Amino acid sequence: MIKLKLELKIENEKTNGGVLKIIMEVEKKRENRMAQVKVRVMLKPSLLDAQGRVVQDALHSLGYGEVGGVRIGKYLELEIEEGLENQDARIREMCDKLLANPVIENYTYELVSTTGGKV
Repeated sequence: MIKLKLELKIENEKTNGGVLKIIMEVEKKRENRMAQVKVRVMLKPSLLDAQGRVVQDALHSLGYGEVGGVRIGKYLELEIEEGLENQDARIREMCDKLLANPVIENYTYELVSTTGGKV
């Protein structure tokens, strides 16, 4: 956040030759461009997806027998400052440390500019 301080000195006959001092402070937020990171996390294909199996069985019991398999995952959207140094490495680090468990999960991500295009 940037703070601007503006001082105005006004002299006129109403102040009897004195100076009327007006101080205004204006706060301006940094206007950094933000990018959106779309992260998809899925259980590794070699592992049994117990939640997916429960959902599949529930769908079958509701009459949707055409469903052959269900895999459950996570979808996350992050907003980060655009153009940061080592941006891809930082996103992978976030995924490896918190957003996914690399031992049992795979993840993919897509970095999208707020202007609409891929970064």
